[in-house]
Amino acid sequence: MIRFIRVYTPLILSVLALLNAVLFMSEEENCDAVYLIANMASSSLLIDFYIFSVSLRMCIWYKLNILCLILIHISGLLYNGAWIDESIYPYIIAVLSAIGIIFFLVFRIFYRTI
Repeated sequence: MIRFIRVYTPLILSVLALLNAVLFMSEEENCDAVYLIANMASSSLLIDFYIFSVSLRMCIWYKLNILCLILIHISGLLYNGAWIDESIYPYIIAVLSAIGIIFFLVFRIFYRTI
């Protein structure tokens, strides 16, 4: 069960980040779901680095998914530091999340874990 959680955590975080970006782009005035999803998917760089460090023997596609998560966090830091504009930030998150999901799907097709 622990191995299952470790393998699928990056996918879950990527899907929740994509959902969060889509809801952020929807421009609804009262969108409490964005904050709920952000709290549910409250991943951090430390979690990403931990997942990467315990998965050193995994294939490159799995590691690329984790790299996309790290880039999502870095772009969040750049957004909070006002280096990235609010109009482009959700698109960056959506693209990185979608690429991460694709990397994970390629990983599941070509690499046997469970």
